[in-house]
Amino acid sequence: MLSPASTNGTPVEHRREKRIVLEIEIRPRSIGMELPWTCIQISPTKSVQRSTVLGNKEALNFKLEVHGATSGRIRDALCKRCIEKESRNSLILPTLVDFTSKTNVVELKGGRTEVAFRFLCLSTHHGLANSEYRSLFVYLVQGDDAYVMA
Repeated sequence: MLSPASTNGTPVEHRREKRIVLEIEIRPRSIGMELPWTCIQISPTKSVQRSTVLGNKEALNFKLEVHGATSGRIRDALCKRCIEKESRNSLILPTLVDFTSKTNVVELKGGRTEVAFRFLCLSTHHGLANSEYRSLFVYLVQGDDAYVMA
């Protein structure tokens, strides 16, 4: 995670307006090999300004899995209050994670890129048992193949 920075392994405090930036680096398995992918495709959320057609680009699909700290359950939806609030502000169905990007296709440069997002719902909205989000799992998917970055 590029930002915000965690200090001494403590959880990063988050607020709805705080952007989180993940730095992604993909390396070929052998030196001298070219990566078959030129970009990463993220979900078109309300802060993704426009959708782009891939054309002949080879893309990895970016999937983010968020777990509650205490329950360990996957958190992928907004609470009822946040659904109502976010639905008024967007034509796109709101999700827990709102990616911030000019397009839904993020170019890889030298196998590196950054993916920025924010949470539209706080962890405490899912009950007192989940006072924080414990972990993020990033999956880069192409066809039946999935590459996990924990």
